[in-house]
Amino acid sequence: MDISGISISYAAGYTASRNTGLHLHHGTELVYVQAGSCGNRLEEQEFSGKPGTVFIIPPEINHRQVNHGEVKTIYAVFELDRSNPLLRERSIETAGDVFIPVWMEQLLQLYLAKQLNECNLLLELIVSHLLTRLQQVEHELLHPALARAIRYMAFHFRQPLLIREVSEQAGLSHTYFNTLFREQLHMSPSDYLRKLRLGHARHLLRNSRMSIAEVGIQSGYENSHYFCRIFQQEHHCTPGTYRAENRKYFDKYNDQSE
Repeated sequence: MDISGISISYAAGYTASRNTGLHLHHGTELVYVQAGSCGNRLEEQEFSGKPGTVFIIPPEINHRQVNHGEVKTIYAVFELDRSNPLLRERSIETAGDVFIPVWMEQLLQLYLAKQLNECNLLLELIVSHLLTRLQQVEHELLHPALARAIRYMAFHFRQPLLIREVSEQAGLSHTYFNTLFREQLHMSPSDYLRKLRLGHARHLLRNSRMSIAEVGIQSGYENSHYFCRIFQQEHHCTPGTYRAENRKYFDKYNDQSE
């Protein structure tokens, strides 16, 4: 599975005994538990964690960390240029893994040193390793028809795309395709396509100098007004504000770190 195109938003260490407030991220979050015991409460699920647990929290999911005493974690939030169907809410146990503890520490140090390209390369390695471990432990396989649909959307989301066209590519009836998609990916095909497009748009807003209209076109929205409306509905800010706020954050970070 292709996981290239990862772009880190931020990474940090967290040590505390009090719970976090309810919050969400625009990118996917990895939380690695270094010490202590905690839980992560999502909208409809709760996962428990101990040293070696990695929580995977998808974009736009409200969640909070509930700590049982002092807990030490490293977390990273990042964007995927192409959405990965296995990156849904879950926890993965990595106790005894010789790589993940070292890589998460290195990721944090690279981010603090502002080595963002190296962060992205290491994140690709971490995600690939976690997905391999997940498949080995859970023997979890995506339905072959959905795998075809996901690949088709990943390669064609920049073009005008109808869900019925995707279901035909998957070889399923429109009704069964919608049902199966919801059962395995916990969202509708339309929601998945929207998140795929907006994830790419966020990536371009943060990492390119394209105009807002061009970002919309490259993300599958030929009408710039419609793109801005969909983006604001999802993120509660305009694409221009999102770009400016991210630039302000990194400018402030750079000023404080130099």
